[in-house]
Formats: sequence, structure tokens, C-alpha cells
Amino acid sequence: MSHSHKSAWDAYRRWRKRFWLAIPVGILVLVIFRGATPAAAAVFIPLLFAVTLFQGFKCPRCGECFFYRRTYRPSVTNCVHCGLPKWEDASFQKPPLVVSPSSSRRNPESDPAFAERLRITNFLTLVLRDDPGAIHLTLDSDGWDDVGNLLARANRYGFKLTREVITNLMVTKENPPIEWDHASDRIRACR
Repeated sequence: MSHSHKSAWDAYRRWRKRFWLAIPVGILVLVIFRGATPAAAAVFIPLLFAVTLFQGFKCPRCGECFFYRRTYRPSVTNCVHCGLPKWEDASFQKPPLVVSPSSSRRNPESDPAFAERLRITNFLTLVLRDDPGAIHLTLDSDGWDDVGNLLARANRYGFKLTREVITNLMVTKENPPIEWDHASDRIRACR
């Protein structure tokens, strides 16, 4: 990290520490003076100044406000303009994703069929395990639902899904996230 970038992050760290230290001190002052107006002003004016400094903190790479783009986002870990990770030097470059041909990990951008299977997998995981209410599914106590009901609700909410698509997913994916009981025509997410 170059000296100028290090000093920018060091200054940010100092202001952040002062801000978080000022909050309990400010509360203590308000408690001692029972919320008197001069005490409140003595507490909140420096806090307002510190928040303004945070909002205006300039990214070492692009020079834009690191946390502010239309709204203040204090919890971001990357610059909202150029994506520079917090605490990194301006010359930081994200390492490229290296995927070997023999690897089971694929890049969805280079394989549309894989991207579509990934999209379907994510949808099925969402509605069968994480949030059945997203398409108003009602699962039984073991997490099962009727395949016809799943297809009807998915299509009603704009996700085009057919039995053939689910069958294709079960055949082409090594570890599909779902179990399909063909005998009773029920489906659920794997546990």
C-alpha cells in the first residue's frame, strides 16, 4: 500500500474510532446533564460533523465518495463507485476467476445451459426450503408438496417451470437440491 493511500485509510480509521468513542461519551454527558440543550448540542454537533466526514470520505482509487451514491451506505465494504475493497491500495485488482476445464465449477456467463440450471436450482431451493411463501406454497411437516401445485404456482408467479425442466435438472445435475417421489408425485428440498 502506498504512503498516500495508507494515510487516507489511517485517517479514516482514526475518525471512525473517535466516532464510536463519542457515542457512549455523548450518552454519558446527556445522562449527567439530564438532556439539557447545551449538553445535547455539545454531543450531537461533533457526531454530526463525524458523520459528514464519513459520508465525504474519498475513495483512494476513484476520488468519489466511498460510501455515498444517492444515499449513505455505511455498511458497504467496497467503494460504491469503483468497487475498491475497504482498506486496500488504489492499485488493487480483483484476481480473475480461474476455472480449469476439468473443474466441476463452471462460469455461468460462458455456459448458458449451466446458467439456466443454476437459476432453476436457486428457485427450487428458495421455494421448497427457504421461503415457500414466496409463491404461496404450503409444505407438509416433512417439506413435501405436490408437483402439480408447485408448477401451477411457479407459473402463476412468472417462473416458467415444467415437469420436463425438473426431470432434466434431476438428470444433468450431480447432486440436485431436490427429491422427487414419482410414485406419489411429490417434491421437496433435500435436507
